Amino acid sequence: SLARAILEQSDALIAPSRFVRDQFIRAWGPELGGRIRVIPHGTPSYPFQHDYHPTRELRIAFLGNANFLKGADTFAEAARRMRGSSVRFRILGGLPAGSAISGRDNVELKGPYVQRELSRLLQDVEVVFIGSIANETYCYTLDEAFRAGAPVIATAVGAIPERVVEGATGLLIPPADAFALVSAIARLDADRALPATMRRNVAALQVRSIKDTVRDY
Repeated sequence: SLARAILEQSDALIAPSRFVRDQFIRAWGPELGGRIRVIPHGTPSYPFQHDYHPTRELRIAFLGNANFLKGADTFAEAARRMRGSSVRFRILGGLPAGSAISGRDNVELKGPYVQRELSRLLQDVEVVFIGSIANETYCYTLDEAFRAGAPVIATAVGAIPERVVEGATGLLIPPADAFALVSAIARLDADRALPATMRRNVAALQVRSIKDTVRDY
């Protein structure tokens, strides 16, 4: 096929995650897949805010465009199920046209943001939800959360499980599962030492920069 011919004639094959490399091995065989080198993406570095202070209420944020494929419906459903609890839900990002999500769902809608603002916007947030339903080949949003010092509750799809250490830098749950999300949130709310520990672990991470990726290329 044309795709195989292009891959076979390439001098270098690079994947942003082990997940992508493994997909190519399954599709094209180990001989071709074995030539692939994994070089993760890098993301822009912005100054890190150090004035985080925990609040009495557990706060969880959704980052990015709040659409179905990114798990926004699951996030909104979890918020509805936890209405009346002390947990606070926030969406940082735009809503797609026709979205049924509203402030009535126990969700604070903050609107679009720019990356350099995230460290400030997440200073009172204990955890970020990354709810992708489709496989992620890398997940830039995970970098954004980690750069801002926030651990995650993330779906175990695509490359995400190789980048989140369960119980250390985040919690992993199945995709499109509001019950699992509620359970993970309740776990963090019941044991506030856990998100605090995870936040310290995240702060110690060395998130790759664009310069790192350029160097490796």
